[in-house]
Amino acid sequence: PKPNQVAINEIHDTRRDIFNSVEKMMKTGYKKEAHPTIFKELYDEWMQLERDLQFLWGFDLDDNKIKFWNFPACSCPAMDNNDAYPYGYYAMSGGCMIHGSAVQDNVQDVTNGDVFDALGINTDLSNANTFKENEDETV
Repeated sequence: PKPNQVAINEIHDTRRDIFNSVEKMMKTGYKKEAHPTIFKELYDEWMQLERDLQFLWGFDLDDNKIKFWNFPACSCPAMDNNDAYPYGYYAMSGGCMIHGSAVQDNVQDVTNGDVFDALGINTDLSNANTFKENEDETV
């Protein structure tokens, strides 16, 4: 496979692992008090992977074209946001575990992989950088 294809496949695998882990945590009643910003941290990683995919596919980098409300822990109104897609002006729910005001006050930057390691999510995308060598090559 071409370098871009390898990177895209690896990013999709990591993205799917994050998504599935959050879904499982939501279904099993994960106690958010143990790590209050875990959903936001996983969401931030997921969003970065979405941006990486835009780049690898050669699309403009545009957060308005990422359907953030599809992330499992997000409770922002999907119907309203689907209507506004991809133009922006998205609706955020104050009670959302990702976008709510209480979460924003407690957000910390993740500087290590402890959260992802604990969930068994591989965030080593060292092979994903191979696309830089052949940026002009089409996928």
